[in-house]
Amino acid sequence: MNNNKNKGNINDMSVNTSAQLKRAGVKKAIKQSGKATGLFVKKTFQWIGNIFLTLLLIFVLSGIVISANFFGYVRNYLIEDDFDIEDLRTTLDQTTKIYYTDEDGKYVELEDQRIYGTENRSWVSFSEMPRQLVDAFVAIEDERFWDHSGVDWKRTIGAVLEYAKGNDSYGGSTITQQLIKNITKDDDTTIQRKVKEIFRALTLTKKRSKEEIIEMYLNTINLARNNYGVQAAANYYFGKDVSELDLVECAALASIPKSPTKYDPVRNPDQNKLRRSYVLGKMQELGSISEEEENEALNTELEINITVIDGTVSKSNSYFKDALIEQIISDLYDTYGYSREYASNIIYSGGLEIYTTMDPFIQTTMEQVFSDPSTFQRVSDGIQPEAAMVVIDFRNGDVKGIVGGREKTGDRDLNRATQSRRQIGSSIKPITVYGPAMDLGLINYSTVIDDTPVEYKPSLGRYWPKNAPNRYDGLITVNRAIELSKNTIAIKVLKMLTVD
Repeated sequence: MNNNKNKGNINDMSVNTSAQLKRAGVKKAIKQSGKATGLFVKKTFQWIGNIFLTLLLIFVLSGIVISANFFGYVRNYLIEDDFDIEDLRTTLDQTTKIYYTDEDGKYVELEDQRIYGTENRSWVSFSEMPRQLVDAFVAIEDERFWDHSGVDWKRTIGAVLEYAKGNDSYGGSTITQQLIKNITKDDDTTIQRKVKEIFRALTLTKKRSKEEIIEMYLNTINLARNNYGVQAAANYYFGKDVSELDLVECAALASIPKSPTKYDPVRNPDQNKLRRSYVLGKMQELGSISEEEENEALNTELEINITVIDGTVSKSNSYFKDALIEQIISDLYDTYGYSREYASNIIYSGGLEIYTTMDPFIQTTMEQVFSDPSTFQRVSDGIQPEAAMVVIDFRNGDVKGIVGGREKTGDRDLNRATQSRRQIGSSIKPITVYGPAMDLGLINYSTVIDDTPVEYKPSLGRYWPKNAPNRYDGLITVNRAIELSKNTIAIKVLKMLTVD
């Protein structure tokens, strides 16, 4: 019984051992499988990590190379450490002014006779500008001008975001950036140009004070009708110096730059008024003016007083001005050897101050008389008679007035008084012979002189001069001799007078 029991236990043990071995094998297989899976996963992560690190290294190295190239490009092509406005005042076109001497010996500008090419500009310093004029431009163009470093980053970021949305009309330029664009004439709509402008603005702000920058800006800004700078605009629109502008006039000028044609106060006064209201509102918002000043300005009409004519209005130079320009061109050639073209450029853009001998009253009177058709006899057929005149102060030779024709149709046209070189002929006789002889009491209008052949120059071997027509009338009065233009009588009176 015991043996059988033992056998049963042995059999049971064998079964148990076999099951345990199977379980152990499974565990071992699972364990080995787990190790293999872990190894695979580990190697996979290592492989992914290596790829990631390799890509990261490539990106970092590429970033370094690209950044180095970018900053090298920026350094070499966009950053200009030497950018400045040192010679701006002398390189810009400036208006030439003409002066005459009044009765008190003071020089007075002939404002309607200014000379300029495409840009009418007169330079004015910051100290001569009204504070309200500066405040008006700052308020509407660059309200943080006095605080930023040449670039208003808030507005710049706003402009970038708007540009990303497809809106490229959002203004992000500061006054400093506008100045740079005005003087470089670089207005390409490219990101490269804008970045270059930003770096220039940062450089310029380090070199120049805010007062210098705003002075340059207000002397270069386009204010419509060929007027560049606030001085030229103040002269043109209001007939006064920039220092005399009131608040309404300051706001009117500050309204123009956004769109010079649209906000031209002469052509589009209503548009200028709307923009002017906005300028005044911004000034009040920033504390530049009080609410009372804003309301008073809003209720004040802008008075235009155009005293200087520009290219948009048809008005020719005076004959005196034309002759003056030609004379200066000739003088610049004789004195400095300047070519005619270069001399002309200096006159039209060099900001010269020319002091003339003109008498405005005489010049104006001459122009009025010559432009009056009743002054001259009218011819029924053919070309009407022409005329020209020069008035000279006999005491010193100063030219006081010039008219070169009856009608002036353009600038620097034919000036018969200075350019129509003709033989003076018999017109010289009353001036050089009869007039002086009368002054000395040698003759009068009824003095009788014998009209006979005269030999004035024996070396010629013949009688000279002859009359035209070639005839002699015997005893005639001086009055008749002048009427018939007798050469013989003129020579005989000259003998009485003597050349000396």
